Amino acid sequence: MILIQLNLICWITFSLVWIIGAFYNSLKAPSIKQKRFRFDWIILMMLIWLINHYIPKRYWLYMTFHLSWLQMAGTVLLIVSTIVTLWARYCGS
Repeated sequence: MILIQLNLICWITFSLVWIIGAFYNSLKAPSIKQKRFRFDWIILMMLIWLINHYIPKRYWLYMTFHLSWLQMAGTVLLIVSTIVTLWARYCGS
């Protein structure tokens, strides 16, 4: 259960930092560059929803592994990659 909570914290942190950074960069972008709204992320979210909604749940079982050592390794990798992502965002500002 703690692994699920750690994964959720990492994904929420990554998402918030990415969204805040996107808004900050859109406000601080050079005035020469033409600003336009892109629908790429909306299309991506719709695609994810469609895949999740229309693919039967029994097919997802073949793509998941419930091995504790693999879940632990994935959580450690996610925590390390979240820290590196935050560091890269901080150094790039």
